Amino acid sequence: MNATPIHADPAAIDPPWYEYWIAHPRIKFERSFGDGATNLEDENGDPSVFELVPRLDEKNRLVGYAVDVSNKTLPLGWAGVTLAPRGKYPLGTIGAPLDPYDGSPEADQAYETAFSYLVSQLHARDNDYQRLEGFFPVFDDTTGTLNIDRVRIVNVPRVIAGNVDHSFVVLTLIDGIGKHQNGGGSGPPEP
Repeated sequence: MNATPIHADPAAIDPPWYEYWIAHPRIKFERSFGDGATNLEDENGDPSVFELVPRLDEKNRLVGYAVDVSNKTLPLGWAGVTLAPRGKYPLGTIGAPLDPYDGSPEADQAYETAFSYLVSQLHARDNDYQRLEGFFPVFDDTTGTLNIDRVRIVNVPRVIAGNVDHSFVVLTLIDGIGKHQNGGGSGPPEP
């Protein structure tokens, strides 16, 4: 399987790619990775549901999304986080579709292998993939410091068998101490 996403033709996307999240504002996490994944869990340590609310400007144009914390499955630090559309290249395919995630070690390994390049690109300082991006403040109890994580959200179209999309929320420490906050979660987007 080719684990490297390829660029698709940006001109083939109509309407604007970021309107996708209007019809699919929820990501129900099936899996998480890295120490930073705790920022995507509820108070019981269970995967949360990530919900996006469209933000419009004075001319009623979509300019981004706010993170909704009213379902109380995300830590309250997410309140007020806004994500804006960034990048110019849509994600292409990663190869043959994956089986639906079942929580097994084999599924973890298959997803890790298939998406490792994508996740590394989302952690990278610069990239040109179409994504939602914002910043998330995190207080680190181990160091006693307030850190800032960059948040990037992408959707990989038709990557799961049955033409199912799979979305990623990736957190990367950009200002603060240590790299133990890097991580993320993924799952199918929902209406």
